[in-house]
Amino acid sequence: MRLGSLDRHEPFRIFTHEAPFDGKSFGLVMTRDVIDGVTADEARMDVFCLAVEQGPIATILTDPAGRIVYANAMFRQIVGAPAVKIGLPLTEFLPADAWRELTTAMRHEGVGHGEVSIRRAAREPFEARVSVAALCLENGDLFRFIVMLGDDGPRKARERALRYHDLLQTSRMESMRHLFDGFVHDIGSSLGAIIGFAGFLEQDLREGTTERLFADRVLSACENAKDGVAQILPLARTSGAERRCIDMQSVLRDCRKLLSGALPSSCDLAFRIGEEMLPVYGNEGEMRQMVVNLCLNANDALCGGLGSISVDAAKVRGIDEKFRPTKESRRSRLDRACRSVVGGLDEERTYLRLRVTDTGRGIKPEILARIFEPFFTTKAGEYGVGLGLPTVQGIVMSSGGAYTVESRRREGTVFSVYLPLVAESGGKPDRPV
Repeated sequence: MRLGSLDRHEPFRIFTHEAPFDGKSFGLVMTRDVIDGVTADEARMDVFCLAVEQGPIATILTDPAGRIVYANAMFRQIVGAPAVKIGLPLTEFLPADAWRELTTAMRHEGVGHGEVSIRRAAREPFEARVSVAALCLENGDLFRFIVMLGDDGPRKARERALRYHDLLQTSRMESMRHLFDGFVHDIGSSLGAIIGFAGFLEQDLREGTTERLFADRVLSACENAKDGVAQILPLARTSGAERRCIDMQSVLRDCRKLLSGALPSSCDLAFRIGEEMLPVYGNEGEMRQMVVNLCLNANDALCGGLGSISVDAAKVRGIDEKFRPTKESRRSRLDRACRSVVGGLDEERTYLRLRVTDTGRGIKPEILARIFEPFFTTKAGEYGVGLGLPTVQGIVMSSGGAYTVESRRREGTVFSVYLPLVAESGGKPDRPV
């Protein structure tokens, strides 16, 4: 064997062998391309292996039983392990049910695809788009599974941001409608009073006098305004909203599904609501809006960083000292513990206590005193219009409830809402709201 080049730029390997045939000796000559001392096939294989090992796509090979036989550098980086132990089941990193679904889809469709949360050491799960295919021998027997992971985090983050934006916009519109409803009713009530007193004046004034003419014009203008109010009143969602006995368990479960897909992954959302029925008297849409507004407000307090929001619900009987009747029992009070108390409770009744707790930056005392003012906001630009918490206040107070806000700087805030529970025997509150 020797190396030759002839007129080619690339070297090639020459193999010679003497072979006898029919009493004569013949020379057998074979050549193969050579690159840097190795064959072209070997060189291409080396490049391929280097590309897989150092490539931007996490790649794993497993045996037919799902045990890892190879994992490239990107996968090791994702799971936070400098080395992945050979023979370790892949289900140490992928949920077992997700692995079964992927391999089942692969057998039916050739390649299995799915979205999977990859477990990793001391870090939050890695959201990945996983593809699984089979490597088979020439006889068709399964030899290896090849698994490739793509980073699905950016796409999911965009989807979450879009859902959060939609949820925020919906919440704003609901808040506007709730405020609009109260505004329209207030105008209607004022118009009714003006029409009544103008009618009294009309009766007392002689016909043909200037004063009587003015009174007639006031009545005419008010009647026109009343007709206009009657036309726009149906646009307010809460006008004539159905109020009935509803189970807050169902409302909270709906809110959990809605918020889990909308809040950013940096927010750890937990609902602790048990299984016990929590019947209250109110409008289901309003109750859902109340919970969503409180959770969106809690998420804003996290300022986009890591943090947690917990929602818990429980039945309570009796009242805390902060709800003892005072001259201010229906107004907001602010005490030294940076706690706002709104409304009053009856110590003989049973209430649903709904608490929304965040681990955000907390609320300054001077701001806490104003958070329920319509259009008051500390958020810049398009991120807030100052209607979320005033809407919550309106819903709670119209339901005969009360609430507290407790906050500590750099520790977080707790919103506690108390709603009167419906009596076990009927569909109305155990005492009138």
